[in-house]
Amino acid sequence: PNYFKHNNFSSFVRQLNFYGFRKIKYDHIKPSTFSAPESKYWRFCHMKFQRGRLELLAEISKTNQSDMAEQEEIDGLNEQVKELRSRLDFMTNYISKLTDMMYSVPQTPAVEQEIKHE
Repeated sequence: PNYFKHNNFSSFVRQLNFYGFRKIKYDHIKPSTFSAPESKYWRFCHMKFQRGRLELLAEISKTNQSDMAEQEEIDGLNEQVKELRSRLDFMTNYISKLTDMMYSVPQTPAVEQEIKHE
């Protein structure tokens, strides 16, 4: 509470996230590097927060609501693209199977002649 108006850790974490800091997952931390109590600490990183690189600090800024909304829209569009690609793969395979089935069915001479001209 020395530097903040409250003692709420989750609010502090939220502020870190607003400024682009992300929590480092435990599995990325080598257990032998830290003592048992230290290994339970939460660690955050930011590409622009580097020791000895004070000039980078000016590039850390709070993301605004429109940035967050844009990212949500991008994520939604990426999901739609993923779904459409999946559908396209399915339909491509289905058309291929139908084409194979069509060629395996005995054709009359007139139909064979028509297929050859395509």
